[in-house]
Amino acid sequence: MNMLADYDHPTIKELAARLTQSETTVRGKLERIFHHVRDDIQFGFPMDGDYAKASGTVRLGTGNATRRPRCCLPLARRPAFLRASTSR
Repeated sequence: MNMLADYDHPTIKELAARLTQSETTVRGKLERIFHHVRDDIQFGFPMDGDYAKASGTVRLGTGNATRRPRCCLPLARRPAFLRASTSR
C-alpha cells in the first residue's frame, strides 16, 4: 500500500463515511468521492510539496495535479465503504 494513500487515517475514515452514507451502490459512492475531490479540494500548490499524505490534502482542502487524485484512492479503499456496498 502506498504510504501517501493513508486510508486508515481518521480524517479519511470520517470523510469516506460522510460522503457515502446516503449512497447504496458502488457507483454512487465512487461518484460522490470523485465529485468531492474534484469540486471541494481546490487546485493549488501547498508549501509541503507533492509528497504529502492524502489525509493532509483533505485537511488543507488544497492540492495540485498529483495530490488531489491521490485522495480518491484511500477514500474508495475504506473497508467500511466496500462492506456497505449492496450492489455493483
